[in-house]
Amino acid sequence: MTFPRGMMIGAVVMTVIVAASNYLVQFPVNDWVT
Repeated sequence: MTFPRGMMIGAVVMTVIVAASNYLVQFPVNDWVT
């Protein structure tokens, strides 16, 4: 299974963003993020 390069990069970026947001929610940073 081969994916277009752009789609692969997009999937990786989305995964990183979701993981980072889930990780950062543990800390009291929501006050200045939102």
